[in-house]
Amino acid sequence: MRSRIIIVMTTLLYSIEILACGTLSIIPKRTLIDLNASPQSKQKIDIERANNDEACDYFIAISKGQSSNWDRAIYNGSFSIPFNTYSNNGYSDILKDIPEITSPVETIIGSFTDKGKTKDKADYYVSIGTLSGNEPPGIYQDNLILKIYKGTYNGSYTLESSTSVTYQYLVNSTASLSLVNPGAPHDPNAGPRNVNFGTLTTGKIHNFDMTVMSNNDYDVYFSSLNDGKMKHLSTNSFVDYTLTINGGPINLQGSSTTPVLAVSGIAPTPPGGNRYTGQITIGTISNQIAGIHNDVVTVTLSTNL
Repeated sequence: MRSRIIIVMTTLLYSIEILACGTLSIIPKRTLIDLNASPQSKQKIDIERANNDEACDYFIAISKGQSSNWDRAIYNGSFSIPFNTYSNNGYSDILKDIPEITSPVETIIGSFTDKGKTKDKADYYVSIGTLSGNEPPGIYQDNLILKIYKGTYNGSYTLESSTSVTYQYLVNSTASLSLVNPGAPHDPNAGPRNVNFGTLTTGKIHNFDMTVMSNNDYDVYFSSLNDGKMKHLSTNSFVDYTLTINGGPINLQGSSTTPVLAVSGIAPTPPGGNRYTGQITIGTISNQIAGIHNDVVTVTLSTNL
């Protein structure tokens, strides 16, 4: 009898995949950007890889945030201020995200070499747009997601990691009033308005404009030192006058102790401010004592905080 032993040799093959660079991490130097401190600034990013066994390419992208397109903004409720992130210090090349990156200037591109460094650095640029000056007060902000992809934006890629960065701008409450010549622009530095009627005659008129710029709702009050009359400098001789705003008379009787509400406005005012036409008309001149008569009218702007 013959016997036969069959030996079966089995070879096990192990497939080991070495991931180029390992996992990539993106680490911004600052995760809260104060745009009041620097309306335009360069922001720094650290990139780290888990190992340096092989070379790899990467690119960095940034989300839209709350914005519906790449004209980004920061928000305070329904109000917004233009803002954006850029790849260049000329603030012209807007950073975008996959799949809408179509040009290398719309992303930040980098690479690691085989056996090379495990950390890299990158910069991007942030800028707030032009403010009108009438933005409602409050904190304007948005959170954007910084992302790092392994690969190339126009080839194959995988999202490696991401992190959130907050961009913030504080708008303070502002309000100013000016008394100017009819049609003249708002001038917060105009100061007191001196009205010289010269020789007083019945019905003599002085016209002016009152302009208000405010990012809060506001009220304007008038008060007269002599309760709506011009008084002789040294004796009890009085000249009546009327004051109108937008054609409506302002009753100044008793206003020396209790200022009179003349107008109210809702913020924000338009770029040139809200404009109100004012007129002062001299009353009857008959037997008043000769000499200088005057009055001081104080105009107070009060915001509703």
